[in-house]
Amino acid sequence: MTGLGLRTRHFDYLLRQPTANVGWFEAITENFISTQGAPLYVLEQIRARYPVALHGVALSIGSYEGLNPKHLQRIRELALRIAPFQISDHLCFSRFRRRQYHELLPLPRTEAMLRRVIANIDHAQTYLKRQLVLENISAYREHPANEIPEPEFLNTLAEKSGCRLLLDINNIYVNAANFRFNARRFVREINPAYVVQYHLAGFTDMHTHLFDTHAEKVHAPVVRLFREARYHLGEKRFSLERDDRIPGFESLLRETQRLASATPVSMPSRFNSPLAMPSKSQRNVIATEPQPIAEWQRTFYTLPASVAETHCGTLSPRAAQKVYRDAYQIRLTSALADKFPLLFKTLGERKAKRIQKEFIDENISTHEDLALYGNNLPRWLKTRYESKREWQKLAELDMIQFEIFHAMLREGVSGLLQKKVFLAPTTRIWSASPSYVAVRAGRVVLLPAAQPGMQRLLCYRDAFAVKAVPLSAGQHRFVRHLMKPVRLGAVLARAERENWLPPQEVKKLFQVLGVAGVLACRQTTS
Repeated sequence: MTGLGLRTRHFDYLLRQPTANVGWFEAITENFISTQGAPLYVLEQIRARYPVALHGVALSIGSYEGLNPKHLQRIRELALRIAPFQISDHLCFSRFRRRQYHELLPLPRTEAMLRRVIANIDHAQTYLKRQLVLENISAYREHPANEIPEPEFLNTLAEKSGCRLLLDINNIYVNAANFRFNARRFVREINPAYVVQYHLAGFTDMHTHLFDTHAEKVHAPVVRLFREARYHLGEKRFSLERDDRIPGFESLLRETQRLASATPVSMPSRFNSPLAMPSKSQRNVIATEPQPIAEWQRTFYTLPASVAETHCGTLSPRAAQKVYRDAYQIRLTSALADKFPLLFKTLGERKAKRIQKEFIDENISTHEDLALYGNNLPRWLKTRYESKREWQKLAELDMIQFEIFHAMLREGVSGLLQKKVFLAPTTRIWSASPSYVAVRAGRVVLLPAAQPGMQRLLCYRDAFAVKAVPLSAGQHRFVRHLMKPVRLGAVLARAERENWLPPQEVKKLFQVLGVAGVLACRQTTS
């Protein structure tokens, strides 16, 4: 049975379609655990039409400190509400104490780590009252004290914990290329009885290494390995992942169907019998104490790569660590830019990068949901640049944008399914009538009427992302008239006759209105 990753870009399309020719959807758990608004509403609508699996990225099943009970509780609450047929996550760690790394980081493959992960899995499965499915990750560093080959680690984990495996074929291929091992041999050493699902995705060739970006079509060698895995491990359900440069839904669906129709094929004869796994007595077992493992997780980003890390595949240890540091910075930077687009557009690229770096350096992420990072940016900006008046205004703009961003996460979302115009930011943003707000004592408050010198914003929703653009006086007047029951041609004629704004501004404004579909719900076109 073929599935697809559920992504924000496809929300509107899926809500308009009674059914799509797809077996099931895989939803990223953390995208839905912190919302009572639009995202959760969409997930419930999808669940009413299709089977849904929850696929997490922040359980941190390999955390040496154990699992976060609050996160487990949120997963259980979502599972009770959605009733997924499967709950999966990744075999990795992604946090240390309060700090969330928002990355799938490699575990030491040692006896001590194996015991800890088994204990964490037992805790999770007992609490969730569900069998957990774990995915093998792509990696660019390896712990220098690894004792156990990865296939054996996966098999042992499934055997002793009762969990099952989600075999990511792309990750196997990427790791094989980067760490110079045989991907086919890896597949043959996996026990077929433990595998319940395959993942497919595309990688990016960085010339020094392959990077698991989920930004491209599935490459031919990965498709071949997928066909061979199906032949030797058996037919399992599979899903296609795409997280960057996401095409339209129908294009992605065609790729999924093409992959599903690919015929399973045998590996060359030399791979027909899996190698016997080495016994514990045959392995180079290193006495690994808990503290070094905890230190690995605590200092993964901060401590310079050890000279003992001689095995980082095609990368040097420091270059491999830089891959992770850059990815961490990009994730947090993107989260800030998504939440506060006007701020960074106003600052310009150079200043924006400096502010983002300063903020990230001083503020760690503490929540599994990356979308919640940066909630304190407005107050940080106001305090950090207290002496600069123009920065104070930017901080107030941030506070307004914060309200806009989080409005879509609140309850009462039936109105979110229509695209409508409003002319000033407020938590009642889906009203088509203007509202007036100000920032007072660090809070956004409603005003009864417009005030002299108020900034005008056009706020709208683009595929469930909330966006805003500043309006000139002429643009503001033009949009106000669009909100009346008049024909578009009449508004354009009056704007030209009374010289509200130059033609180029009209064109620029409609680039926003048209692309976002803001006018789609209004029957005023001529």
